[in-house]
Amino acid sequence: GERVDNLETIGFGWDASHLSIAQVDNEIWDLRYNELAAYKEEHGDCLVPKRYEPNKQLGNWVSNQRQKYRLLQEGKKSHMTEERIA
Repeated sequence: GERVDNLETIGFGWDASHLSIAQVDNEIWDLRYNELAAYKEEHGDCLVPKRYEPNKQLGNWVSNQRQKYRLLQEGKKSHMTEERIA
């Protein structure tokens, strides 16, 4: 169908069983980062509402990034990396 074609057009891989959890996490992070860049281009800021109706995953992701950054700044366990901050 159309959705399958759209996914394949952007290089979506159907078999991700060969990917590690870290690779999947990095791919999702890169995807959301690119969505955030597009949001900024459109809105002029990165203040995505947590319940952003057009892209709820992006709203949640932005909220999670801020939370992970706060934990890192407080010296607590966080999945945030220095690479992602830089």
